[in-house]
Amino acid sequence: GVVAFVVNMSMYNEGNMRYCSYARKQNWREILRLADEMSPTNRASLIYLNLSLGKTNTLGENMFRYQQYGIDGLVHPFIMETNICLALSDVYYQLGFINSSERMAFEGMKAVSDYQESVRCVERLAETNMIKGEYDVAIKYYTYLENTLFYKEKARVGLEYARRRSIEGVEQWEEKRKCIMKDNFFFSENEHDMMLGLLFQSNQQNKLAFDYLMAYCLLNRDVEHYVEYAPIGGHLYTTMPKAFREAYIYYLSLHNPQRLMNNNMGALDRNYVNRMQRFRDIYVKNPKDARLSKDFSDTYWYYLLTE
Repeated sequence: GVVAFVVNMSMYNEGNMRYCSYARKQNWREILRLADEMSPTNRASLIYLNLSLGKTNTLGENMFRYQQYGIDGLVHPFIMETNICLALSDVYYQLGFINSSERMAFEGMKAVSDYQESVRCVERLAETNMIKGEYDVAIKYYTYLENTLFYKEKARVGLEYARRRSIEGVEQWEEKRKCIMKDNFFFSENEHDMMLGLLFQSNQQNKLAFDYLMAYCLLNRDVEHYVEYAPIGGHLYTTMPKAFREAYIYYLSLHNPQRLMNNNMGALDRNYVNRMQRFRDIYVKNPKDARLSKDFSDTYWYYLLTE
């Protein structure tokens, strides 16, 4: 029994470390492959999975292929836990909340159980200071990293840019600098939807921020605000993603059924409408019907009404 427990805990931790390692390397497709092989085992892993969907432009299309646990799997409330802090730092970094990413890296380092300095956190602190133009601070962090085994080469490159006091030529840093909000504002951990909306308004080409805003509304079961916000990002899509379309069809079924049944809807929309009607017919008769899980577990309707 003891051996089985140790082996099980080792595999559990191994899975978590793989998610974290792939995220550090920004190998998003490997995270998706890993999730298909082994579902996320904790909150941090789910945060990385949803971030990977966003970075591969498939969040709205595929998010409900995987079991979701509300908004905590997207942007978790702050808790003093290293894994969560690291995951949040990665999410904020990719979205463009550079100051918040830096703060989470600090918090993650202070949450390390043996009070050691986390090299992963130091690397993030160096990156955020490069993006903000705080080159002297970045030099301090890269100097620490230069004395490590696995981060030495990256530190050497970072020091070259920091000493030149320029990020020109590093596409990722240049992109993140463009995402930084020009106006000062108080970041609220309890109002992520508002923060995402402000971030998107500051740069309306930040598709990841808009995808996260839409996903936040859906995971929060807030269809009304989803419908209100959706038009402001319409220019980012050629086709409305699956989950977003399902949410919109559900909204129309409640507020404008006549439009929903209009014959001039496109063929793809009609397929979605027909599928929702099948879901509704089964759900009304028996909300516990096994066919709901079997045939509709990948839909927003299933998440909205049965979870």
